[in-house]
Amino acid sequence: MIKKGSWFSKFSIIIPVAALLGVMLLLEFTSALQESQTVDEGAHLSSGYSYLKTGDFRMNPEHPPLLKEISAFPLLFLNLDDPINHESWNTYNQWDFGRNFLYHNRADADLILLMGRIPVMLLSLILGIFIFKWAKQLWGNTAALFSLTLYVFEPNILAHSRYVTTDLALTLFLFLTIYALDRYLQTYSRKDLIILAVLFALAQVTKFSAVILFPILIVLLLLKKFHSPPGKLTYRKISLITAFVVLITGAAILLAYGFQTKRPIDDRNIKEYFEKQSAVTDLSDYSDEPFLARKLLTFTNPSTASGKIIYELAQKIPVPAFYYFRGLGLLIAHDFWGHLSYLFGRYSDFGFWYYFPSTFLLKTSAPLLLLFFSGICLFSAKLLKTVFCSDNESPSKIDIIKKRPLLKLKNRIQKKLNNFAIFFRKIPFTYWLLILTPLAYFLWALTSKINIGHRHILPIYPFIIILVGSLVTIKTRWRKTGKIFLTVLLTLYVASTIRIYPNFLAYFNELVGGPQKGPKYLVDSNIDWGQDILKLKHYLEKNDIAEVYLGFLGSLDINYYNFNRKAIPKDKDKNQIRDFNGVVAISVTVLYEQDRSYAWIERLEPDAKIGYSIYVYDLRKNKISL
Repeated sequence: MIKKGSWFSKFSIIIPVAALLGVMLLLEFTSALQESQTVDEGAHLSSGYSYLKTGDFRMNPEHPPLLKEISAFPLLFLNLDDPINHESWNTYNQWDFGRNFLYHNRADADLILLMGRIPVMLLSLILGIFIFKWAKQLWGNTAALFSLTLYVFEPNILAHSRYVTTDLALTLFLFLTIYALDRYLQTYSRKDLIILAVLFALAQVTKFSAVILFPILIVLLLLKKFHSPPGKLTYRKISLITAFVVLITGAAILLAYGFQTKRPIDDRNIKEYFEKQSAVTDLSDYSDEPFLARKLLTFTNPSTASGKIIYELAQKIPVPAFYYFRGLGLLIAHDFWGHLSYLFGRYSDFGFWYYFPSTFLLKTSAPLLLLFFSGICLFSAKLLKTVFCSDNESPSKIDIIKKRPLLKLKNRIQKKLNNFAIFFRKIPFTYWLLILTPLAYFLWALTSKINIGHRHILPIYPFIIILVGSLVTIKTRWRKTGKIFLTVLLTLYVASTIRIYPNFLAYFNELVGGPQKGPKYLVDSNIDWGQDILKLKHYLEKNDIAEVYLGFLGSLDINYYNFNRKAIPKDKDKNQIRDFNGVVAISVTVLYEQDRSYAWIERLEPDAKIGYSIYVYDLRKNKISL
């Protein structure tokens, strides 16, 4: 008999874990080979390389440097050209800089891109290991393997674990931070506190949206105080923990930016801002601006007392880690002014409050949705049973009309609150970490005006996956039926992901019609991020199409791939449309752009869908009816 905890027992669980992670890496790597650069990758990878080579953080300041440097590190071994010899370096043009770096260098552009993507794939494997580890600690091996399988085949995770972008890295470090917090709250050891602080800091230098961890940390510590026996966690200790985490984070930010200091006025964009402000002498010129913008412009105008002080400080006071605060300011400004967003065929400059609930329902696999909502129902039933059915009294209208009804009502409410407190303390605090962290992150996302991709709520998935894994452990009289149910759902889940390979970015669940119907609901990085140019090139070569009318979303250098291309006629070019004779390839974001310039194409049925993001229409010798 094999003893629990023996070498053989441990080895037997390592095999399926390694196999699952191996499958994940295989799916990521082989699909990445088939995809061209997405919109953001050129700017991220080139800026990361410039940080490592020059220590100058001027490029792409709207994202902290850690992930970009991790991705760019393998490129140091490719003997690439110095990135600062292009005009875009002096003009701070990150898009031209990225194009020049990738497509006019000593190495092949697709090799450079692949080398930058591999570190992100490795980070995804680390995340998988810790999902398994935490689930195993909570629910055991079977549930942990169930959770790991859900993670490995989660299409949104697979989509963004192959790109040089910050979404997967933030997901990793945010998850590890909460995992480390759970460990620290069990041991209260200095070692675990240091680990918590370091992981918290790594999240902050990965993506600016990690700032949500500050309030999350404080709220979770306060909840732990009420969950623990009196005196176990005091307000003083909470303050010291928070102060230590903030201190380590500040040190990490300084380190990440090379302890660089910079006078704000030496930044090209800030200098131009003050020059424009100095040209405005009549403050009534700001009257057409939104209220907050008007107040800010007035406050910083050098003709005002406050503006004069700010201008003097910008000229004289060097700021440590200047580009961290510059980037954070850019994010705040971006969110204030909003970003053009598309949802259900409509556009908005300020997003939609229901954007992320919609993307969650559209782009999460149907089996995972079913498991997730089943878990919510079971949890809610247990909560309601504890709160409302744990005493012998039953609510009655008679209580309200008897003597002193307000006192009786108050007593009844107090009992329900006490019951909830009992329920809160009976459930291990780890479970609350897993529930409240993604809930807080999701609710915070609802306030964002930057609605450009489901990827922005990617960090909620590891928590959901671990919680769903607990369903394996539920014991009921229908246990055998439950096992069959879970097995069927898991099989459908894996099949759904395999079916869309290698086009993971374009995943939409079967309940809404799959990726074929995707553009009806969402565009941009939800389905079309410029990733399918390589696939289009192969399609044109295979079908002997020498010339194409091309409209695409992307920041890559299209000339690198030697397309013989022409511009697609717009609706206003009626004569060109009437006499049109050629092949059109148009990405869905361009096809459904706000002004609907290509409505004449929308009415047609595409002959092919390349990766579901580029539609091809063979209109040779086909007369177009207007």
